[in-house]
Amino acid sequence: MFGSLKFKFGSMSAGYLLLVLAAAGAGAWGVISIDSAVGQASTTATALRNHMQADMMHDALRADVLAALLAAQEHASLDGVNADLAEHVTSFEESLDANRALPLSDDIEKTMTDLDKPLAAYIAAAKDIIDLAGQDVSIAHRALPSFLEAFSALETAMGDAGDKIEASVGESQAGASHTTSVAKMALGIVTIISLILSIALFVMNWMAIITPITRLAETMGLLKDGQNAVTVPGIDRSDEIGTMAQAVENFRLAGIERINIEAEDHGNPEDPAILLVMGYTAQLVYWPMDFVNGLVKNGFRVITFDNRDVGLSYK
Repeated sequence: MFGSLKFKFGSMSAGYLLLVLAAAGAGAWGVISIDSAVGQASTTATALRNHMQADMMHDALRADVLAALLAAQEHASLDGVNADLAEHVTSFEESLDANRALPLSDDIEKTMTDLDKPLAAYIAAAKDIIDLAGQDVSIAHRALPSFLEAFSALETAMGDAGDKIEASVGESQAGASHTTSVAKMALGIVTIISLILSIALFVMNWMAIITPITRLAETMGLLKDGQNAVTVPGIDRSDEIGTMAQAVENFRLAGIERINIEAEDHGNPEDPAILLVMGYTAQLVYWPMDFVNGLVKNGFRVITFDNRDVGLSYK
């Protein structure tokens, strides 16, 4: 069973299938790994962009407070300042909320949560001082130190969050680069192994199947030309090629059995032999016996024969 051509062809087909599956699996793993790494890098890059936007709003709220104090001193309207403050607060909160919605690390998520308290205090301080500026600018000025203290506290928390996000961006980029390198290496290794195994399977197929069948075909050609002395290759094989070789051997033996040359031997077998060859399609009886006997008397062994397919000779 294991030596049959059916088993060999099945094994080779299974081998080629495994090569295809291995190459496809390595390619799929590479694509999925790279996609995951690129996605993580994109997420952290988005988080950094959102944080930079929030950091700008952090400074914008301070500018709104200073603008309110200046407008109050000049007895100008604070409507524009209040509109800017509302817009900046909304943008600030949206940027931070966008980061909270991203699948970031536990450490970064904790840092984002830690921003809630100083952020609320900072926004409340900004709104209070602007409201005071609309009522009494001197009282608003006295509240400025506490506002700046809230600004500094939030700035420290924002800086900590920014450092961790930047570090995460670097790690994600490094991870993406490493994953890409590993995926390329894996694909390269699988390609090389597939090439080596393909060559090995081809050589095995050539040596175990193609070459023996080719030699059998050549032997059949020699037998067709009447060369029955040839040795049939592959008789000792236990597979289908061995069966074919045995059939060719039987054909060779049958060919030998079908050849029979009618011949007559005259004289002493120990004397020098003379083979008398009559013309094409002639029989041995065409040789005059006086001629044959004369040669025998002169010390020769005389051999005569019927040509093939003539008289008693047949193929």
